[in-house]
Amino acid sequence: MAHIRYRAIVKVLCGECQANVDLKRRIDVKCPNCSYKKYQNVNNLLTFTSFITKEFPNWIWLNIYEYKKGELGALLQSFQRGKNEPTSHSL
Repeated sequence: MAHIRYRAIVKVLCGECQANVDLKRRIDVKCPNCSYKKYQNVNNLLTFTSFITKEFPNWIWLNIYEYKKGELGALLQSFQRGKNEPTSHSL
């Protein structure tokens, strides 16, 4: 049986924006110093979430797209850290 594949885009905050979050201030949503990480082959959402939490402790949101070769695919679901993180290994 084939595994379900997803694509993921993760927003990782820069140090300045993370300091604003820690102080409960507004952040610049178009900050040029924040980065976006793209992953092409995500099979298990729970292990992927634990991976990005370990590698990038200041990630703020995660978008999951369907996998289509050569295309971005449709947006399946968005997750925010601490609010609605994935609770199962697939959607």
